[in-house]
Amino acid sequence: MALHLSAQATSRCPVTASSIHLTVTPEQVLNLDPGEAQVSLVVDVAARCCYNVREDVCNDGHFFHSREAAMRWQATHPYALIFSVEEAYQVGKLVEGSRFRDAAP
Repeated sequence: MALHLSAQATSRCPVTASSIHLTVTPEQVLNLDPGEAQVSLVVDVAARCCYNVREDVCNDGHFFHSREAAMRWQATHPYALIFSVEEAYQVGKLVEGSRFRDAAP
């Protein structure tokens, strides 16, 4: 079940060691700094990606300071996809919606 809460997050880019800050609400991403930050998402369709969000997304997902930093990291992690933070947020909402579509209120 979705929590419908807001959260503040801080992460460190694995390429540049720069900090990335953002606030996520049930409706949107706010206060993204830097604004060009990117997110990696590892997709393993054979392993039923996104059944366990913490294991499938959080453990292998990273925030990056910029698209350039993300692409440098992706060169050694070709199984990962790179998204803008807003795109990753929308993917998360779709995954959440599909996981709980049939759940009782």
